[in-house]
Amino acid sequence: MQTGETENEPPPKIELRSHVVDVCLHPLQSLGAAAEIDGAVSIFEYAAHGNRDIVRLTNHTDSCRTVTFSADGKYLFTGSLDQSISIVDCASGQVMAQMNNSHSAGISCMCILDEVMAASGDDEGWVKLWDLRTQSPVKSFKESEDYISDMLWEPDSSMLLTTSGDGLLSVFDIAGKKMDTVSDYMDEELLSLTVIKGGKKVVCGTQEGVLDIFTWGIWADVADRVPGHPNSVETIIKLDEDTVLTGSSDGLIRVMQIYPNKLLGVIGDHDEFPIEKIAMSHDRALVASCSHDNTVQFWDIQFLTNDKDDDDEPESQSKGMKEADEDSSSDEGPPTTASQNLAQPSFFEDL
Repeated sequence: MQTGETENEPPPKIELRSHVVDVCLHPLQSLGAAAEIDGAVSIFEYAAHGNRDIVRLTNHTDSCRTVTFSADGKYLFTGSLDQSISIVDCASGQVMAQMNNSHSAGISCMCILDEVMAASGDDEGWVKLWDLRTQSPVKSFKESEDYISDMLWEPDSSMLLTTSGDGLLSVFDIAGKKMDTVSDYMDEELLSLTVIKGGKKVVCGTQEGVLDIFTWGIWADVADRVPGHPNSVETIIKLDEDTVLTGSSDGLIRVMQIYPNKLLGVIGDHDEFPIEKIAMSHDRALVASCSHDNTVQFWDIQFLTNDKDDDDEPESQSKGMKEADEDSSSDEGPPTTASQNLAQPSFFEDL
């Protein structure tokens, strides 16, 4: 640890060459990838004492929209407006495969289901399932007339959930390779989603700033609507079964408790620039965020994820999280979870 570095000091922000559209963090190591609007993909190593550029890929000819690691961290998948999908070998930093013309429209999001299957969505509402062994599509669905905004894989139920710009939540049965059900049209765009409460509730971020909450298996209409964001909720991740982190177009990253519904505070911001994506680190100690200010920034969340003694809780919250809005009735922090500490060697060590 360098002189002056505190225990919970986050890594410095990463300055990139163009607007950052998406960011993901490696599932086992302190590495990440950022998708840029000029088509580049930047892979980096992050640490409190300083970050390190690993490689910058320029194989896409148009904006890179989505980046995501495989569950074992061996591969990075990227999708672009140029309708191509790339698979990057994380051991070498080289593009090992590129599937051009994989969709008839720009790719908007991707989700890796397991070692052999992935899903992708595009600007025209198509969802495709891919066999990664043959790098070919095995099934295509079209339930939406607008872009696919987010995807989430629930392996316990073998269901793929997607949200779209026309206000639909769609549920696909992957085991049966068939459509399961689709919600009624919501009044606003659905932009992001996550699953909490032990798989019983699906939380969707909307264009209007409301969180739409569905009960699992009851897909026709929402069970609840939670206001609290003045602008659209572009990205959402689960902190624990009762708490989510949201990134909004007003530039703030918020901590929201669900049932009871409470705004607990703000952990970071990109000033007036909209939050495009947030991602959690492998050890649950950091959240990375990206925005139109050409940066990836990091925020310490150990005060949320580490077990704390009751006497230490107020101090921990004051250090890491700004006060919630005055109309919030919360006097408590979210439930806490023990941090996972996975010490892994860096890959790309020899590059």
